[in-house]
Amino acid sequence: MRGIRRGLITSLAMLLLAPLPASALEATEPPVEFRANVFISAFQVNARTLDAVELYNESDMPLSIDGWRVNGLSAGTVVCTLDIVMPGMYILPERYLALADMTIIDTVPVVPYQQPCYQGVPFDSLQVVDARGDVQETIYDVQPGAWVRKGLTMTYRDEDDDFTDNFAAIDSREPSALYANELYQPLDSTPVQVTEILPRATDCAPDDPSADCTDYVKLYNPTDQTYDLSHLRLRIGHKDQSVTTSNSIQLSGELPAASYGLIHKKSSGDALSITDSGGWVWLEDAYGLARYDETIIAYESAGSKQVGWAWAYDASDETWKWTSTTTPYNQPSRFTLPLASTEDTDDPDDELKSCAADQYRNPETNRCKKITSSTSTLTPCASNQYRNPETNRCKLIASAATTLTPCAANQFRNPETNRCKSLTTSSSNLVPCAADQYRNPATNRCKKLATAASTLKPCDPGQERNPETNRCRKVSTSVLAATDFPVEPIADTAQAFVGWWALGGMLVLGAGYAGWEWRREIGAIIQRIVSSGKVE
Repeated sequence: MRGIRRGLITSLAMLLLAPLPASALEATEPPVEFRANVFISAFQVNARTLDAVELYNESDMPLSIDGWRVNGLSAGTVVCTLDIVMPGMYILPERYLALADMTIIDTVPVVPYQQPCYQGVPFDSLQVVDARGDVQETIYDVQPGAWVRKGLTMTYRDEDDDFTDNFAAIDSREPSALYANELYQPLDSTPVQVTEILPRATDCAPDDPSADCTDYVKLYNPTDQTYDLSHLRLRIGHKDQSVTTSNSIQLSGELPAASYGLIHKKSSGDALSITDSGGWVWLEDAYGLARYDETIIAYESAGSKQVGWAWAYDASDETWKWTSTTTPYNQPSRFTLPLASTEDTDDPDDELKSCAADQYRNPETNRCKKITSSTSTLTPCASNQYRNPETNRCKLIASAATTLTPCAANQFRNPETNRCKSLTTSSSNLVPCAADQYRNPATNRCKKLATAASTLKPCDPGQERNPETNRCRKVSTSVLAATDFPVEPIADTAQAFVGWWALGGMLVLGAGYAGWEWRREIGAIIQRIVSSGKVE
């Protein structure tokens, strides 16, 4: 029994500790914190009618309040609703919107009521409700009359305050009237086109006024009417990129009919900088509420080869392509590339298009460059000269065959230096050498014919003359010639004993000197010998 009880307890514990199956859940959109920053800034009510309402947008963006409504309440119950119907319309930042019963206020730009807001009981509160049905604001203890907020800050929007703490009679406003601004509605499309983009301008000198020294975007108005550019802004970048002062340029001014316009500065006035690794350029409305997809242009990456080149639209074949000739002027884009060598082109006779009247062709790059004030006032070069584009100095159009002065009859032209050099030969123009001279073939100079017998000083006895240098040198024993009295060996006669006597004398002297030096030692030895004899 005890084992059975223990097993039941263990089974029950396992059931209690086992994980329960997950219950089914539904996924819904999370709640969105919504604050439109639109509130009632002024209004007028009578005993039973809401005559007019003034709304204010305190944000920094245009706001649409289409589908919003203003409710009139009595004792907490909605007794009147004023619907706001403005599809595609926006209140601009820090601007006002006035709605009114047109039988009471008949002015523009007041927006008329769709239907009067009238109720048989007096209003005691007003509500602003957004399109989602959320109450954005409530004004309590409303009194009949025309009222305006004492200020637009949050200080005068406290619902717990008394009505008179937040509102004052409209007579306190100057002028004492409702404020109304035109509503903003983005254009559905724009006729303005992007025709040329310079994403990697050439480095220029600080004082170079050329328009292609900075990145730019070129626009075109193809219509026959002047277009107001203040409705547009230029965007550079990619989808979902945050708007910054660098990639969003607010346009201004007017673009005449059938004319081109250049955007090369940002809204701050700084030079425009376009990402040269490729991207997109397009136009939007001034506030970014509408994007005009027909203006989206993708441009390629501008590598080191495309420095100073423009990505432009070629109307002749309706394609976008690179051109090495930028055209930041009121004229269509021009399509030229540097002249290729005959090895790289199929047609060696291809020619570059002529530069404009106010341009010259750089001989090093074959690109057209605008003639600035520094070149337009220079004196024209002569017919046999050309202007160096780096120094603006005239330089002679010269070749060795046509402009060098001919050499004299006895001269020739050195092909390396183009200088004249005398025609000289050993047989025709050189002065003959004297009878006792010869001509050095390496230098063509005369040199004296010298011989050992005639001009050289005789060598001293025991010397000989070196045939290579003509200098005297000592005669070596190995090369001495045989003489009439050769050396003979000494005969072995009695006179040879003289040497032996001399040797004996030297030995005697040496022994005497040794005896003198060692006299003390020798005497000591002799004394010991003598002493030893006496002992015996």
